[in-house]
Amino acid sequence: MTITNRSGHQRRERSDNETIVIGEPLQYQGHIIEYDLEVKSWILDGKLVGSISDLSRKLGLYRETHDIGLYLERNGYKFKKPFAISESTPEDTAEDEHTSSIIKKAAQFKLYGTGESEEHKNLKNFVSECPPVIGLSENMPKGKTEFPLPSGDKIDVLFCNEDGWIIVEVKPSTSPLEDITRGFFQCIKYSAVLEACLAINKEGRNVRSVLVLGGSLPNKLAPLKSTLSNIQIFENIVPE
Repeated sequence: MTITNRSGHQRRERSDNETIVIGEPLQYQGHIIEYDLEVKSWILDGKLVGSISDLSRKLGLYRETHDIGLYLERNGYKFKKPFAISESTPEDTAEDEHTSSIIKKAAQFKLYGTGESEEHKNLKNFVSECPPVIGLSENMPKGKTEFPLPSGDKIDVLFCNEDGWIIVEVKPSTSPLEDITRGFFQCIKYSAVLEACLAINKEGRNVRSVLVLGGSLPNKLAPLKSTLSNIQIFENIVPE
């Protein structure tokens, strides 16, 4: 009988998580993750945290070690037992097919209307003026709204300080499933374009992206959130 953990993935023994190939330090939701082979400990933002389970808890991940393990694996780290193996269940295959269907619908989605809604405008302005609502310091300068990119796109809100750039894509509570799905890919696109601009200008600052929702993330998008885990999500943000 296969034993699963709370996330629905196969339970792993502690020895399964032994790191056998060390990758480069990685950025994850504004944090720096690396591994110290000498003391056999993960390091989060320069501090030893212990095992990969400890690292997962420090990051507040809802799927235990699986999310961060798979992310590390996809970025050069290797473990005694690959995390990818635990994805290959019939349930996950059906889940993947369902997510693919949602993505296809998002690609064809068109938002009809007469321009920016009042809720989107209020949410965007609220986030730009209140950085702590998305976990940023109170000392963070006010965000720039409708920041233009050379690709012809505009970022809803862009924060910047000496540590880097934070891209914010905003979706009001009225956004349908397809528009929220599109928000994930807007974050990816805007990050790539901004990183290219910084490279051209020889600026080495970090770029990360945030998806802000006026409502809750639909349960159907949980697999997408897990896969695109470098995008930080804030739900149920209501302008005050």
